[in-house]
Amino acid sequence: MFTPVVRRVIVAAVAGVTTIGLAAGPAAAATKPVTRLAGTDRIGTSIAISTHEFPTAHTAKNVILTAAFTFADAMSAGPLGKQLDAPLLLTSPTSLSSATLTEIKRVMPAPSTTTGTTTSGCATTPPANAVYVIGGNAAIAASVNTTLIAAGFNVVRLAGTDRFGTSVAVAQCEGSPTTVFLATGEIFADALAAGPAAASKGGSVLLTAGPVLPSSVKTYLAGLSSPTVYAVGQAAHLADPSATPIVGGDRFA
Repeated sequence: MFTPVVRRVIVAAVAGVTTIGLAAGPAAAATKPVTRLAGTDRIGTSIAISTHEFPTAHTAKNVILTAAFTFADAMSAGPLGKQLDAPLLLTSPTSLSSATLTEIKRVMPAPSTTTGTTTSGCATTPPANAVYVIGGNAAIAASVNTTLIAAGFNVVRLAGTDRFGTSVAVAQCEGSPTTVFLATGEIFADALAAGPAAASKGGSVLLTAGPVLPSSVKTYLAGLSSPTVYAVGQAAHLADPSATPIVGGDRFA
């Protein structure tokens, strides 16, 4: 069984989509109950998930913040949410969405200072009660940092020069994972499926450039101590043939 936090990663990754298990035979007529978590838009759906998993105010230790209209950074950030006991919230890329800021204020501990701090990358001792902003300024504008800091929250910005480097920056915050899931960063489906598995294993999701292993990812993998590496999907398998393949006939398989 998945923990509540892993369930949050699964639901956050597939926000707004529900699946009903059909009975295998005529004797098993009952279906499993389904809870739909939804808002009026994708940002609202991420907030609905956060309030469901953290119904009591000020109980999340951190928040993961990703751009609402691109998928790659959210795909690699899911397992970090489990590690940091943090909901994954979405925002407009050009400014911090007001509804998202309201949820951050509700779910995070109340700031102890009037002005927060900002950190780039993972420090040896990361700031407490931080909002982890995933992606560079092109993904989420620097003004989002400014808004969060002015509201009293500490900010940790995790970013590389591209989506592949950002997935490495996220993995570096997860320590030295013994399990890594590779998935293409060009489409969302394979990384979407890999996220919950990585979270349950205490692992990381690293992105490939389709069938090519980016140099930043290759260098990071080389620095790990004998990790177990899975390639999720055909593209990732081509990028690293030495990884254990998890490949079906299509994205559903």
